[in-house]
Amino acid sequence: NFYCAAAVHCALLCELARASTEFHEKMAKAGVVEAFLVFMTVAGKGVNDEMCIELLMSAIFGIAALVSSPKTGEQCMASLLFPATRLQLFMSLLRLPATDINGTYYTGTIGIRTLQRTAAPEITPEELQVGGLDQSFFLERCAVNPAAFLYRNVIRSLGLLLAHPEMAERVQQAIAPPRVVPTCLFALRDADDTYVN
Repeated sequence: NFYCAAAVHCALLCELARASTEFHEKMAKAGVVEAFLVFMTVAGKGVNDEMCIELLMSAIFGIAALVSSPKTGEQCMASLLFPATRLQLFMSLLRLPATDINGTYYTGTIGIRTLQRTAAPEITPEELQVGGLDQSFFLERCAVNPAAFLYRNVIRSLGLLLAHPEMAERVQQAIAPPRVVPTCLFALRDADDTYVN
């Protein structure tokens, strides 16, 4: 289906951004930050109006990799800041409750099915089992849950933007400073991740 294909394409772009900085200049010129933002927007609609977390995770990590690029980080930061609604969309992820993010991931949009296919490549789509899995079993055994992963990369990118001498003022124009702290605190409310805190 569309969301599986989109998640794979987004993950490939994300891996390319993460693999080496030699591709960052071409990715910046091609508007890959904008493409990741489109993937983010689409991820919220899902098959049954549920989030496609795998798509969201790849898009966020890809943006974080490009924004932190030593070669084109500044250009990618500018892409994330203009127009201001892009940064507002990016920051809105901190308002998603961790329980919703983790729950959606572990009840099996693509993640669990991918793990099952990796373990048994001969498995057919009808044999994939996701309905009866114990969510708490997975949550307790993961060092970093999907929500913490998303929060980490959004906060990391925001930190880089605010630390940049020219971009910090534009961030404050896009997002009113009184809103930044409550938005970050909302993410911290559900996160027990040391890095996020």
